[in-house]
Amino acid sequence: CGLALPPSAEGAEVLVWLGATARYATPEIAQAFLSLLGKAKVSFQILADEPDSGVALYDLLGPVEEVRQAASRSVEAINGTGSRQLVVLDSYDAAFFLQTIREWGIELKPQVVTATAFVDGLVKQGKLKPERVGGLVTYHDGSRLARDLDEHQPARDLLASMGFELKEMFLNRRLAKCCGTTVFGLYAPDLVRKIAKGRWADAARTDARILVAACPQSAFALRQAVPEGFALEDLFVLLDRHTQGD
Repeated sequence: CGLALPPSAEGAEVLVWLGATARYATPEIAQAFLSLLGKAKVSFQILADEPDSGVALYDLLGPVEEVRQAASRSVEAINGTGSRQLVVLDSYDAAFFLQTIREWGIELKPQVVTATAFVDGLVKQGKLKPERVGGLVTYHDGSRLARDLDEHQPARDLLASMGFELKEMFLNRRLAKCCGTTVFGLYAPDLVRKIAKGRWADAARTDARILVAACPQSAFALRQAVPEGFALEDLFVLLDRHTQGD
């Protein structure tokens, strides 16, 4: 998959959950996120053999027994680390852990934090100091992050920390349209490209020519249909590029 995992700090209070998309489809995003944690000197554990969370199967089949079993296995692995905080890179996994598994009565012991909120906290605590780059960008609110988890501000604050001017698309925050998903892209790639093109059309109506995404699934889908003259950036890759380590 092209992803080089750093040594895991056994017993660390923070456990990082990368998710299947970041590990196998967008490893550059996982690498940038882990690099940022290293620059901030965050001690964290990481599961070398991270199990399937169950969210992809859930999106395909719904709340069937096979999905519940997959979720139970992933939670067992997480709880077994003894970590107190679970930092989740993929917003689909985050929503699944925070909402779906609770409906099944599966007890997840660590506190779940999205990667965007966690990294935003590192910047605000002064543990990461991004360069002031400047420029005009627009931002895609990932549907699970914005609509399911009602999280909108951390990614925008991270863009502001790099000095970017944000030109909002007309449909943003809880009104944002889905751009497609990784699983959907694997079995219906033509349809995902059409869905992604719709989101790029929204971006084209702004003055910005750079679209920033903050979820591996969004980045995977949007990269299928980047129009000529536009660029797609992942938030963590962008931030890592403009943040120096000690």
